Amino acid sequence: MTKSQAKSREYIDCHMHLWSPYLESCYPQNVKSALEKLMREKITPQIELVSDNKREKQEYEKPKDGNTKTLVHALDQAKFAKGVAFSGAYFWGSPLLPRTNLVHRVQEENNYAASQGILAKGRLIVVASINPLLDFALQEVDRCALELHMKGLKVHFNVAQIEVKNAKHRQRLKDLFQKAATHNMPVAIHYHALNKSYDIESFSLFMDDVILPISNLKVQFAHVLGTGGFPKMTQRIMQKLKEYCDRNAELKHRIWVDISGSIIDEPTAKEYEGFFTRSTKEEIQNLAKTLRAFGLKNVLFGSDYGGSATLQPKPHSELMCKELGFNNEELEEIFSNEGPW
Repeated sequence: MTKSQAKSREYIDCHMHLWSPYLESCYPQNVKSALEKLMREKITPQIELVSDNKREKQEYEKPKDGNTKTLVHALDQAKFAKGVAFSGAYFWGSPLLPRTNLVHRVQEENNYAASQGILAKGRLIVVASINPLLDFALQEVDRCALELHMKGLKVHFNVAQIEVKNAKHRQRLKDLFQKAATHNMPVAIHYHALNKSYDIESFSLFMDDVILPISNLKVQFAHVLGTGGFPKMTQRIMQKLKEYCDRNAELKHRIWVDISGSIIDEPTAKEYEGFFTRSTKEEIQNLAKTLRAFGLKNVLFGSDYGGSATLQPKPHSELMCKELGFNNEELEEIFSNEGPW
């Protein structure tokens, strides 16, 4: 991150990923092909594109593992003090990977993340993860909190194929989030799912039925409530979240959004061709306007680091500096916000 010349506070990357070697070995042959099948909507290229913004003659190689060494190295490159690192255990139990021996596989992945946190010597805040639809999810949260001393919980609605309009799914979420709150574990939520539940009505149902009743639950919504870029529906859902916070002031003390993946530039679009297209000028302008309106004290930086060549703290923070049009004071606030961590 280079725009601010006089850094006065420590910076934190609030969205990173830890992957065990076994999960990483499963990823290429299983996850990518399965994700393609899960795509319900074809992303339409836009006409008006942002400027090239080439990477100042820098090349970023895809790291071989999502472990402490590579994450800390990425933090050092960006001059960030620490990162919030999510376990990859949420992949198990999804349609993306084999559904056998799940208890062992989930436990091993959370164990791996916890062990990597110890090796990081304070540089990583390690967060457990789980598929909310697994029958043993509540017990695993207890284990991660009490035995592994993990600091939060990550859930991914798209990987788990959560349908917010499904009452049984909402009950699973309520039970899981209540369990996390009991252990004072913030919850990081990838809310966007490529199904019919991604709309204003569903989000309002989720807020009213799941989030509001658990008054001591702290939440970080990933990707400004989207999944990459800032299309119109994501903007509308962010505006709805602001309406909730405006009506209920206490929510501002327990809800944050992170900006990981909220701008898709040319290198990222190329790396994820078929999933994302390059952000338009209008989308970026709408993103900046929406974040300011929401309140930058509740906006967190996140790179979504986890095996990608472009989604790393240094290039992603540089992209935010170049494109959002924020001044140094605003950027300082975002990069140093710790949110619930």
